Amino acid sequence: GKRTVVVIAKIGISPSSNLSYDDAIFTDSDLTLNGGIFVSGTIHSNEDITKSGESFEIVPIDGASASGSSNIDYSTSGADEQEFPQIDWEHFKGLAESADVSLEDEIFGHYYGENYSVVFNTDGLLNGTHFIDGDVTIQAYLILDNATIFATGTIDVIGSGDVNMINSPENPLALIAKGDITIGGSVHGEGIIQSEGTVTVNGGVNIEEGAIYAIDGVLNGGGGSINVVYGSGLAGTIVPGTGVPVWLKTSWREAY
Repeated sequence: GKRTVVVIAKIGISPSSNLSYDDAIFTDSDLTLNGGIFVSGTIHSNEDITKSGESFEIVPIDGASASGSSNIDYSTSGADEQEFPQIDWEHFKGLAESADVSLEDEIFGHYYGENYSVVFNTDGLLNGTHFIDGDVTIQAYLILDNATIFATGTIDVIGSGDVNMINSPENPLALIAKGDITIGGSVHGEGIIQSEGTVTVNGGVNIEEGAIYAIDGVLNGGGGSINVVYGSGLAGTIVPGTGVPVWLKTSWREAY
């Protein structure tokens, strides 16, 4: 006889020993750099890098590579593609739900609810994992003390929005979004900014030490100042909750 087995699976994220945050700036697609930018560390694009203006500096001088083309002096074009670290969203949602405890002056992790966007419009301090199932707007002074904001929508730092990231190499993820991240205010300190959409910088960014990872990147140094110093403690380090996509079996049954 013949039998049929029906397997139900979903895409999940599995840690990979070969995947870590090894660049100061990494895009899975195009990267655009518009002047006023200093990078200490390597940058890589799995497609094209386009630089305009002369006020761009990278150390080391040959530290830029692109799988497509690059017009940065001493950079490498036609480089091998690199794997983009994926975020295990369910993992971090679970962490936020299990740490859902708040005090009057500090919040130690929080899940904000289903389809619930958040506006940070008063100065504050966050610790732990903060999971927002929607968009995030930051328009005040916000300290992330070993804290991470995960947004399934967009993250916008606007106007007087000022994010101070104090994240250790053991907990480097700081601003993480499935949608676009747009910085019109200021972001500075230690940590990783990562988007599954586009990171656009029109304001001031001073990362010492950390990285910017995105599908696409548009860094407009002419609108502010952009300084990215790579965190050497990230090199070769597997960040828990990140990895490569895999199929995960959720159930199976025999069908006759």
